[in-house]
Amino acid sequence: MLDDQSQGEVNSVSRTTSIIVFALCGGVIAFGAYVLFFHEIKQAQAMGMLTYGSLGFAGLETVMCLIVPQVLVRSGRKLMATGSLKYQGSEGPTVHTDAGKLALVYQQTTIIGCALLEGAAFFALIAYMIEGHLAALIAAVVMLIGVALHMPLGDRLSSWVENQLQIIDEEKRFSFLK
Repeated sequence: MLDDQSQGEVNSVSRTTSIIVFALCGGVIAFGAYVLFFHEIKQAQAMGMLTYGSLGFAGLETVMCLIVPQVLVRSGRKLMATGSLKYQGSEGPTVHTDAGKLALVYQQTTIIGCALLEGAAFFALIAYMIEGHLAALIAAVVMLIGVALHMPLGDRLSSWVENQLQIIDEEKRFSFLK
């Protein structure tokens, strides 16, 4: 269980992360609405190169979204274990607890993961706008859902931070085995 100061920092980062994820979803939704309602879509008979490209890119970005944030989390944990992870200054909020630092790692990895999926969603929407094949629109919707799933609802961030703190403690305890 996090202490009051730690929980306050985690809650602050959670609110900011929620706003960012919501804004990223909003951008995809707004462009999707333009594509669907204000742009004339030509009727495609077969998938074109853009649609194939957007589907491949969506697959690649999904894999990258699963790998890159985890690598960054491991790196952040390693820096925390050595005491060299610092978040202070003008580049962002100042945090004073390890829980706050981990919450910022979560925020950064969430933004990166969402940006990967958002780019794939925009590419798929452009492919749909140009070629009009339903597969590209479906890919865009799936990528949008992937972005929305990053929303830190409830105590998701607090639980994640507590879990990461336990992993750091275990890594410190068993570091002599490496």
